[in-house]
Amino acid sequence: MPDDLNRSNHPKNLSNTLDTKDDIHKSAKGFSFAEIKGRRKTQQDSGFIGFTNNQEAKQNPAEFLSDATIASEKQHKECKNGTTICSAIVKENEITVANLGDSRAALIIRHKGIFRDRFTSILLSEDHDLSIPRVAKQVKEKGGSITEDKGSLVVNGKLTMGGSIGDKATIGQGQDCLIRKPDIFQYNLSELYQKTGINPEKVIDVDLIVSCDGLWDLKKASPEYVKVKTDFEFKIDDKGEQKLKQNYFSSFLENISKVKKSHLKKPNVGLATVAAEKSFNKGSKDNISVAHIAIIAEGDSVINEGKAVMATICDGHGDGLGQTEEIDVYNSELKQNWDGLIVASSVAADIHKAAEIEDIKGLEVDQKKQSYLSKFLGLQSAKEILESEKDSINWQGNPMSKNNPITNPSAIKLDQRRESQLDL
Repeated sequence: MPDDLNRSNHPKNLSNTLDTKDDIHKSAKGFSFAEIKGRRKTQQDSGFIGFTNNQEAKQNPAEFLSDATIASEKQHKECKNGTTICSAIVKENEITVANLGDSRAALIIRHKGIFRDRFTSILLSEDHDLSIPRVAKQVKEKGGSITEDKGSLVVNGKLTMGGSIGDKATIGQGQDCLIRKPDIFQYNLSELYQKTGINPEKVIDVDLIVSCDGLWDLKKASPEYVKVKTDFEFKIDDKGEQKLKQNYFSSFLENISKVKKSHLKKPNVGLATVAAEKSFNKGSKDNISVAHIAIIAEGDSVINEGKAVMATICDGHGDGLGQTEEIDVYNSELKQNWDGLIVASSVAADIHKAAEIEDIKGLEVDQKKQSYLSKFLGLQSAKEILESEKDSINWQGNPMSKNNPITNPSAIKLDQRRESQLDL
């Protein structure tokens, strides 16, 4: 790992004892993906990047993203834990973002200045942050209560955001007070250039990143970086539709952009890795997952005409069954007890399937390191898992035995399941 990405460079007051064996760093020409557990005990993020072959996703990405997210949300209503989701589809000069929760999409534009290259960063999504009036209003109108807990606003004393998938524990037996429909944002690069005063002829690079909130966790880090957070972070534009955290985001994104070129020649080190590791070294205490799409590189379009690239990040939260439990976590009857990782992986798999994702070589879903997501993609049901394992587990042929995986799903240990081959 290059010196700038060395994890020993983070603030001294934070632990440097880390388990990195399950971290993911992948890159291909124009695209990259990074997923690191960081300072959390468990990894609860899930995501992917690839070409979408779904015609609706290409022709009407806003409607597709909305419909696919809502459909997945309906499948996870009984999950006591939950996940955010942020998805983006890029086709030529058009960018469409769907967001539910506090994961984010942002754009970095490098363009020629008079004396040096300049960087402009634009936040493309808005969190379902409880401090935003429209979010708080929707939650309260749906019967939710918003209070302060340890300096953070929470819904019903539990959730720190106003929208998500799952989170039955926050709702309880009452009315569903959370926002369930994703916000949709649509952009045209030419219009963004015009609004930001950028000369299109001077544009060098345009990079899109989709990430969990752990990438932006710097405000919780050492005082050296807290100064970046100012009142400008909460500036609302005239329409009140987009929170422009320009000062905060520009400082961080420009820092990423300045160092990325020297690292891109390293194996599997793309902008996603640079961003994730920089955030970690600056003090982020959360899981960090980043998907990166280069729209323009050195003045040329990266995505071939007619192709559409999609990136999705799901940030799960909450403890429950999974990761270490010897139980059939895929059984739909146990959905209410899935932990955040399994909810996030299940939702990511729903979107992956709906979008008919075609893998980008070098960025395939890793079955070993993203086992839950790959299993959701490779196996259609708990029954199929049981059928695939019945010959490999010794239950002595007794159909009523407690060790019989067909009649007793909990008899299967996760480490006994075969890795399925993806059939996408």
